[in-house]
Amino acid sequence: VSTQSTGTLCGGDTSIDNVNKIAYEGEKVFHGTPSGVDNTACSLGGCLMYSKLGHEQFTPKTTPRLLVINSKQAHNTAAIVQQVRSQSNRLQGVFRRIGEIAREGERRLRAGEDISALITENHNLLNKLPGVPHHRTDDIVQICREYGVAAKITGAGGGGVVLGVLPSDTDNNRLDNMMDSLKKAGYQVLSNLEIAVPGVELVTAQYSL
Repeated sequence: VSTQSTGTLCGGDTSIDNVNKIAYEGEKVFHGTPSGVDNTACSLGGCLMYSKLGHEQFTPKTTPRLLVINSKQAHNTAAIVQQVRSQSNRLQGVFRRIGEIAREGERRLRAGEDISALITENHNLLNKLPGVPHHRTDDIVQICREYGVAAKITGAGGGGVVLGVLPSDTDNNRLDNMMDSLKKAGYQVLSNLEIAVPGVELVTAQYSL
């Protein structure tokens, strides 16, 4: 991000905290009452444990690669969140277990342990939430599993994007075959990337005509 454009947008305050606050306001436009995790993760970078009460950055011992797969199914995040919120009383057990999985995931990443089983369980729990499951995301998850890759809904569900977590022993041939299967099924493989990458960086750019 150039300091010139960011400084204009942020009223001259180009600190990461202020960039994060501005990004959160943008999230509100799309999501109504966002958690704040997306803008915070993008602003700070790295790995972090996040809740509305605060967040803690940590350094994973290993950094699994992620596959980002677009289901090409449009969804309304704010509507799905409201649907889940309206039934939250009966879903407390699901929420509790999802929180436990997040904490165990942090522990395993710190220790350099595999998180595939947690990813699978998390997806199955998310599918118990109203409005979240969709046959296209379930199809993506099933294709990934056939190649030994755990995958889960990310975001609000109801379509949108799926994350696949590639085991450390995933060879390029298997990965290529899986990506081909996903594309033939009508899905878009957006990227093959690593976790714990840097967040927002401000640079000074010189422009000339």
